[in-house]
Amino acid sequence: MLRSLVGSEMCIRDRCTIEVMAQPGDPIQILNVSTELRQAIGMDIPISNPISKPIEFEVRIEGDGLLGERFITLGPHESSVYELIYSPLRPGTGDGGITFNNAEAGEFWYQINLSAVKPAPTVLDPVSCEIGKSVTFEFPLENPIDQQVQLTAFNTNPTNFQLIDDAHNMVLPPFGSRVITVRYTASAVGVPQPTSLTLKHPKVADWEFEVVGTGLAPTSMAPTLFFSPLGQSGTDPITFRNPFEHTIDVTVTLERADHTSNAFRLIGANSSGSKQLTLFEYQTVQIPVRFSPANLDDCRGIVKVTAEDGISWCFPVSGKVFVDTEVSQSLYYCCPARSSLEETMEIALPGLEVSDGKVPITFETHFNEEEENMLSRALTCLLYTSDAADEEDSVDLGGRRIIKKKKKKEYDNQ
Repeated sequence: MLRSLVGSEMCIRDRCTIEVMAQPGDPIQILNVSTELRQAIGMDIPISNPISKPIEFEVRIEGDGLLGERFITLGPHESSVYELIYSPLRPGTGDGGITFNNAEAGEFWYQINLSAVKPAPTVLDPVSCEIGKSVTFEFPLENPIDQQVQLTAFNTNPTNFQLIDDAHNMVLPPFGSRVITVRYTASAVGVPQPTSLTLKHPKVADWEFEVVGTGLAPTSMAPTLFFSPLGQSGTDPITFRNPFEHTIDVTVTLERADHTSNAFRLIGANSSGSKQLTLFEYQTVQIPVRFSPANLDDCRGIVKVTAEDGISWCFPVSGKVFVDTEVSQSLYYCCPARSSLEETMEIALPGLEVSDGKVPITFETHFNEEEENMLSRALTCLLYTSDAADEEDSVDLGGRRIIKKKKKKEYDNQ
């Protein structure tokens, strides 16, 4: 309190502090907005400049999932619309609002009632594959937030559907996307097999997907390729997995594809050429097959697995034959120096048939490096058959015997 004397009168002045409690006025309008999770919806909010000069409004937004610009500028007496985006990440309802403020034009606001609806599961296209086989399919995911998301997966039918992605690798980068890969393995024929796949993270709503798979009757399975040297045999297994949820009895047979199928033999087959097996649910078994080629022809056959209900799987087998270049025969020749020796060597070429007629025959002579200079001048090899001359470039197989004649020349060591 201040006191002062003015003339003959006393003047008293008091200084006070005043606190103003201002409550916001009623909203211009109450807006209701509703959308599904991770689906953005836009709202156009009318706004105008009531004065005769340009102004800038500061914009304050309240409410989960509401997005918009922080400022908007209007010209003198201009009217426009402000675009507000609602993109919720969690389900539920809530209150929100948007306020426009300018020191000269004043303040006004809109109340917004928010509703985020959990979407129905995404239904993926149905898949199908032959019983005993698998098929893969994909679907995309997008991360709606600015943080990395580590997903946790839940699968209601892991028997038929498997997420190929490693659980520790199911990561979405900020505002990024990725593809999820799933494998379907049928375990019944003609029976729909559904599953529900849910991907979770605490900061965003669940992704839910539904898909139905159906098994088809089997046709031809993946082929198995055999390799074996001519005149020898090799064994490889055919892998078969019981695709059913129950034990089955199967019969394994070796079917002819053409005249070359005789090169294959089913190991463990009975006198009738078949093999009986009992397999538990989802059990895998190796079926050994021996390949013994008698000539250089490519060979083909079919291993057939038949279940007791008549369903059968056909595994094509094919054999490739090659000639073993390893030394299969050793011959020794000797004679005194400065003399000569002539000998003949009979070589049987398995795999060549008399019916092949005349075929080109070539040969090469190889020496040890340290003996090449001497032997290349001392040794001459000529190719003969009973009715073929040296100058011919082909030979008549006749009795399927090739004679390779070796002649030891006179050689002076000095």
